[in-house]
Amino acid sequence: MEVGQLRQLLLDEVFKALGLLRFPYLCLALKPLFSPAVQRFAELAVAFDRNVALKGFSEAARRVLPVFAEQVYVQIEAPLPEEGALLVVSNHPGLVDSLVLASRLPRKDLRVVASGVPFLRHLKATAGHLIYSSLDTFERAKTLRAVIRHLQNGGTVLIFPGGRIEPDPLFMPGAEEELENWSPSIEVIIRHVPNLHLVVSAVSGVLNPAWMRNPFVRLRRGRLNQQRTAEFLQVIQQMLSPKSPKPSPRASLSAPLRLPEKVQVPILPWIVELARERIRLVAQTA
Repeated sequence: MEVGQLRQLLLDEVFKALGLLRFPYLCLALKPLFSPAVQRFAELAVAFDRNVALKGFSEAARRVLPVFAEQVYVQIEAPLPEEGALLVVSNHPGLVDSLVLASRLPRKDLRVVASGVPFLRHLKATAGHLIYSSLDTFERAKTLRAVIRHLQNGGTVLIFPGGRIEPDPLFMPGAEEELENWSPSIEVIIRHVPNLHLVVSAVSGVLNPAWMRNPFVRLRRGRLNQQRTAEFLQVIQQMLSPKSPKPSPRASLSAPLRLPEKVQVPILPWIVELARERIRLVAQTA
């Protein structure tokens, strides 16, 4: 898809994140203000998609990360399997976490479970590495079947079981508590895929704390809306001023855990506890 075609889709996402879509005249007035940042992001998206086609998703993620992050610290406890079903579950503090993890998962069969925002669906090469999720019950069942099918075929899936943006463990309270909302679909997946390798991950430091203190962000209601707005404002600043301060994300991945073919006990509480351990590791300052 060309840059020009992406601009309006991206503008809609920006205004949605800022809670402005219900004010069409205000959106129209603000369009010139946001257009330069949206133009730059659209150019990056097209270049990223081109790299996905030429170099693969993992390499494309590695190449684009310096735009959004100063440095990236990743700890992997043991080598990841080069073949066979691999499920990576992680918390989801923001946009950059998927790039951080994907850059360290250099398997050509990688699929990332992502929200089906329109502009992502228009990136042809990138779309081939995504499994779209939705709040709709029918769509969620369809997503679950697609994940299971890909894993049964020996593929790799990166999934964020929280289903929404979670607190950044580096500076926001509630990161561990939010894990209690992880979807039980993880258990369904594991029970349907024999000989699965499971990796539990956590990411922190994807958001500059200063943006959460921004007066406009504070006008939004609720942690989720505030965090989403802060993330979009951070990206807009990065697009307009490439030399602006960038966060330094941290990620920790467990050693691959080989699960037995038939698990008799509940799995999700055990996975949540492993995720808590990962969060405590990445919550420490560098």
